[in-house]
Amino acid sequence: MDWFWPYLIIVGTLFFTGIGLPPLPEELPIIAAGITASHADLEWYLAWPACILGVLLADLALYGMGRLGGPKLMQSSWARALVSPERFCRLSDGFHRHGLGLLLTGRLLPGLRTGVFLTAGAVEYPFWSFILADALYALPGVALVFFGSYFLAETFSHWFAEVDRVRHWIVLAVLGGGTMYAAFKLVRSWRRRRESSPEAASAVGQTIAPPLLSPSNSGQARPAA
Repeated sequence: MDWFWPYLIIVGTLFFTGIGLPPLPEELPIIAAGITASHADLEWYLAWPACILGVLLADLALYGMGRLGGPKLMQSSWARALVSPERFCRLSDGFHRHGLGLLLTGRLLPGLRTGVFLTAGAVEYPFWSFILADALYALPGVALVFFGSYFLAETFSHWFAEVDRVRHWIVLAVLGGGTMYAAFKLVRSWRRRRESSPEAASAVGQTIAPPLLSPSNSGQARPAA
């Protein structure tokens, strides 16, 4: 059963990347799988379906969480970090207007993808339409990324042999960059939640809107027209 573990790792990596843990493009594990398959460490006819399965499971998990939690889930701190209330309103309206087109567009935008699938479940977008949109991307989209990486790796196999000497530094660079990106996303979402909190909104309203009637001007007569 040792041959099974690399494909299970592909599925698991794409699943967690797809739901935003860590918040990295899911194309990166697909590219890595394609390159590895080109060196005969993986069988391409098993690695490619594993990529598709990981992508579909992540999308279904997000849709299911949104469907079960409903709009209340979108008010939680976890969901608000992924989808701000303003964006949730725009996406909800977009599903009523465009539906399938919004799903296909959100599929191509890493910063929007997770929120789109959560919102699709929260607004109870039809399940089979969701599956259709996922299939329209997963089959040709994953194939394009996977086999593109596969054939490029074969074409430049001599270059990859040189890269293999410094692969540890490359892994550290990727992990470090991913950690920095995740920290940036967390800080930005925290700042957005702080700015959109009721206390902040109240303070902004008090700063912008002057009192209509205050003790200093309550006894003053209005100027004649």
